[in-house]
Amino acid sequence: MLISIIIVMASIIGYNNLSGETTPLEFAKKQSGLELPNDLELENYNDEWQDFNGDGYRKIVFRFKEKDFKQLEKECIKRNYSKLPITENGYMPFYLDKNDSGYYKLEFISKDKNDFMLTVVNFSQSKLFLDIRVQ
Repeated sequence: MLISIIIVMASIIGYNNLSGETTPLEFAKKQSGLELPNDLELENYNDEWQDFNGDGYRKIVFRFKEKDFKQLEKECIKRNYSKLPITENGYMPFYLDKNDSGYYKLEFISKDKNDFMLTVVNFSQSKLFLDIRVQ
């Protein structure tokens, strides 16, 4: 269990160097699996990891245009995203409202469900959220 978390952390922390990723948008495309528009507006980017134990998070928020709604919805359906609201274990990130419309993909990295990768395409807010946490 601990070894798998360490491997996931090492891959996330070293992701930029190993994959040739250079921008938050490139990371978002890889994590989400979605074909994202290139003109997404980066609204927020936080990337904090503790060197001694690998705990940390990466949060990225993009704003998209209304013209992109249909393409993003088709991509979410094609990639088997679930419809909001998030139903797993009552989990609801602070940046979502129970009435928001859109799609999400939630992948738990560990059995205790504290470690996860979450992608949310939120049509109510016109935002794409990417959230990775390892604790």
